[in-house]
Parts: sequence; structure tokens; C-alpha cells
Amino acid sequence: MKKYLYVIVGLSLILSGCGMSKSEEHVHKYMPNVIVEASCGVAGVIDYVCECGDHFISNTAAKIHKYGEYVSDKNATADKDGTETATCSICGDKITRKEVGSRLTYSSEH
Repeated sequence: MKKYLYVIVGLSLILSGCGMSKSEEHVHKYMPNVIVEASCGVAGVIDYVCECGDHFISNTAAKIHKYGEYVSDKNATADKDGTETATCSICGDKITRKEVGSRLTYSSEH
């Protein structure tokens, strides 16, 4: 009979959602556990967990690309302009555009 009593008490503590009995005061102290890190175009997911086992999940906003200055790709030729590229400091994404006026010119002077 004692064995069954322990099982019933154990189950009631588990099912209560918290390791404390009804007569004890418990203040939840949630610690964040990052499930998905927010990045450019991707929302983040954080699971906040209390030591008693209670938890909740929260979404964080996706980040926006932060592109730096355009840097020449140094690929211009005598026939055409080259390109220049900017890189996102958060995710490493790159955007490339024509580097207008970068076409190589040759001088006849030696």
C-alpha cells in the first residue's frame, strides 16, 4: 500500500507542473535556452525553462541585413567595367553591382 501511495504522490507532483506542493510558495526563475538563433530573414526561437520544469517558448524577430561599404572586386578589363561587392556583417550575405567607370584604360606612354 505504501508503494502505491508514493506513486500517487509522485505523479501528483509531476502533473502539477511544478516540483512544489500547493502549500509551498514557488517563484519561477526562467533561464533562456536558444533553440534557433535569429539571423537575417530568420526568426529566432527561445525556450525559457524554470528549474521546476515549467517552460514557455518565445519567438524573436528576424534580423535585417547590415551591408558594409562596397569594395572593388578588381575584375575590370579594357572591355568592360568590373564589379564591387558589399557584405552583410550579420550573416555574410553578399550583393554585387557594376562598378561604373572602373573599366581599364591604357596609356600609349611607356
